[in-house]
Amino acid sequence: MTWFVWVAAIAASYAVGSVPFGYVLGKLHGVDVRAHGSGNVGATNVARVLGYPLGVLVFVLDVGKGALAAGLLPGYICGVHEGMLPILSGAAAILGHVFPVFLRFRGGRGVATACGALAWIMPLPTAIALATWVTIVLWTQYVSAASLLAAVSVPVGVLSLYHREIHLHLPEIVFSGLIALLVVVRHIPNIRRLIAGTENRIGRRT
Repeated sequence: MTWFVWVAAIAASYAVGSVPFGYVLGKLHGVDVRAHGSGNVGATNVARVLGYPLGVLVFVLDVGKGALAAGLLPGYICGVHEGMLPILSGAAAILGHVFPVFLRFRGGRGVATACGALAWIMPLPTAIALATWVTIVLWTQYVSAASLLAAVSVPVGVLSLYHREIHLHLPEIVFSGLIALLVVVRHIPNIRRLIAGTENRIGRRT
């Protein structure tokens, strides 16, 4: 029955990842965040539309989804705390956030949820990515640019830390690389605006 409990843990992780906290909190304040700003349900757009306190709350909740899926759910359901199951469960939560069943598969960009999953699975590269994110935000005031560079820094950090033992850390390398690719793809409109010089900075509302 191992395969069944693994499937249960991964399915539960997807369901947790699909919970659209940005949308829910917006609705509680009488606003559909999808109709304002960038139209995204993530923390950045919530902060832009409803203010920074709610944006921070959404960020924390979305990070929590990733950490819950990668850490607590595999441990609680299967008794597995490391290896492939936390990676698969974390990936399911990220996909749930990006393609949530509750919002007809139109969700956020997955950065915060990925941060939570990565922090549980590979804390040191995630810390490097967080430092990168903070540095770029303070330097440029572009959250999108910070998210892109932070996402790319994770696989780079994993490769740098474990280059002598790549065969032992191949799942982490592949996982972080796929997350970076997903973040880049989801940020293509932002990349275009960055190139055109029309991307929103922190503090500017649309």
